[in-house]
Amino acid sequence: MYNQYYYELLVREFGTNVVTAIGSHDLPYLVEFIKPFDYWRGTQRRIISEYYALKDYNLMGPSTADQVVNCKYIKDSWKFVYGLYKNRRLFVEAQDFQVDEPQSYIQQGLLRVNRTYLVKYSKKVRLSKGAYRLNCGIILESSLGLLSTNFRVVESRTGTVLSNYFPPTNINEIVPHGTFTMLNVGAFKVDEKNGEDNMEDRLVDIEITIEETGLYMKSGFTICFLDVDVIATDEEQSNGDQLMPRWIAWTIDNEAAKPENIVNVLLKRLYDSISASFSETTRSTDSPFQILGSYKDRPMNNASNNYIHVLTSNDDNRMSDKEMEEYTRRFYFKFNDAGGLITRSFRYYTIVDRRKMEEKAARRIHSAESEKDDEPLRWKLPQIVAM
Repeated sequence: MYNQYYYELLVREFGTNVVTAIGSHDLPYLVEFIKPFDYWRGTQRRIISEYYALKDYNLMGPSTADQVVNCKYIKDSWKFVYGLYKNRRLFVEAQDFQVDEPQSYIQQGLLRVNRTYLVKYSKKVRLSKGAYRLNCGIILESSLGLLSTNFRVVESRTGTVLSNYFPPTNINEIVPHGTFTMLNVGAFKVDEKNGEDNMEDRLVDIEITIEETGLYMKSGFTICFLDVDVIATDEEQSNGDQLMPRWIAWTIDNEAAKPENIVNVLLKRLYDSISASFSETTRSTDSPFQILGSYKDRPMNNASNNYIHVLTSNDDNRMSDKEMEEYTRRFYFKFNDAGGLITRSFRYYTIVDRRKMEEKAARRIHSAESEKDDEPLRWKLPQIVAM
């Protein structure tokens, strides 16, 4: 029942179209990401899977989009699925950024900003109702020009500015250089569509922009990704302000800021698929899977009437199941190359915030130390999944 609760929550918050999007577009990428975690959660997942006598999706035969989600690693993992859809990671894509100097470039999924006056990022994302925090993963060598960079969140339909943020003036002093840093760049609320009760699509169109507001050179920092994280209940109530952030930034203390430690390729493939399946353009383009019947010629919300056959990706870079498990174990391993527990340090707005968060951090470290060594580093996972 606990697992089923997250399915019902997903449909209630996102609308019934989310099931169609999963079944007709995202399913292989969800399975690729979720399946390797069996080393951690396999016993719990198999109890549900065996109860429902679930099969792998590629053994189910012709199915509708609504039927094919009743497979292994989806129907037995709705909490995992809900966490992945409720929280979003927006990876660096060339089409989303504008820079005016060739010294700035994307390498191994990271945007390295060097001696440029123009840095502009624009990304549209569809979110369900809720309170969120926007975080920016970044590596600082210097903060030249970063202070005049505006992080903004706007509701696309109404033009309402939901969040408008500039980094603090002392960012260069409070954040160490050469390490991975997560900047808290604003909190915002997404309300339900005004006057609309659409059971199929409850998502709200949001535009996230990063833009220079002055003629200042920007150099010496690397943008890794943006996270849109749901704000937990206890954080919503902090300081009497529903969206009051408690921390300015956190940094990883003892793991090298290398691309292979920052960009999870399986998670990137999944979120690329989710972005495409949620976009309006996807509704008029072919699904990446083989379609039986006339599904591809009909609107997505009518797709459940048509059988689909989901094929495994033909990507030559696709890993085997064993390779995916080894990759996932390594990426989310709790210990660094020297054998030490990977830890974070937070920078806070106030002493009160610091005391509150340090108490929580101490409990988390104690909990992490008492867990089995092969359990993943939970703060690297989407919040709902990590609980």
